[in-house]
Amino acid sequence: MTDINKILKQEYKVLSKQYSVLGVFLCGSQNYGLATEESDIDTKVIIAPSLRDLILGSPISRTINFDCGDCDIKDVREIVNNYKKQNVNYIETLFTDYHFVSPGFKFAYDELIAHREKLAHMDERRAVRSLAGQVEQTYKRMLTKTDKTAKDIKKYGYHRKSLMNCFKTAAMLDKYISGEKYEAVLDCSKYAQIRNAVFPAPKAAQIAGELAQRAKAMADTYIKERDPQTDETLSGWLDDWLFDLIRGYVAY
Repeated sequence: MTDINKILKQEYKVLSKQYSVLGVFLCGSQNYGLATEESDIDTKVIIAPSLRDLILGSPISRTINFDCGDCDIKDVREIVNNYKKQNVNYIETLFTDYHFVSPGFKFAYDELIAHREKLAHMDERRAVRSLAGQVEQTYKRMLTKTDKTAKDIKKYGYHRKSLMNCFKTAAMLDKYISGEKYEAVLDCSKYAQIRNAVFPAPKAAQIAGELAQRAKAMADTYIKERDPQTDETLSGWLDDWLFDLIRGYVAY
């Protein structure tokens, strides 16, 4: 069995030679209960900016590939921006069981984790829009040939993992709207079997299209009925958290 924590520590060691790494966090199928033995170990790496980055450069955002999977390197300012956008691909890093945090980041990280449930609901309007949008994007990806989808599309007429992800994200939206804890929202293990199921291509497209339409309708209805507002107090707390963090890391 793959030792995920060992891989995260190795990535931290390698990347710390070039960046001020705050932490390495698992992202992807393992966090949703959908991993197989063949699943990649994809990660998000949070880095602190240098003073030069702050003054002259844009926040670093790049993806590199390790043998085990993709490594998405992000300036902590970009991470906070995606928390505010309620992007599930970033919010999940607050809930993953697999992470390696630098000793100097631990106190700030613990503060973040203490607020994680609230952060996952900081802007519910954006959150439901983001989830519904991901269902639509995944539906389109399911039928579009790329390096990752071409093999399945050639054989089955659609990308099977994308169909599973349509079910996954639609279910997440349903649970989020129902008020379940975010840890439960992320648990999509019941949909793992869909990855290996084979449907006639027109049927798969129909199912995914209906899931996308339903997700959009659910998000629209939720926003219309609830009119959720951004938690400005929490957003301000997050800004203060970011300011204090960067002030402690920037070398003058």
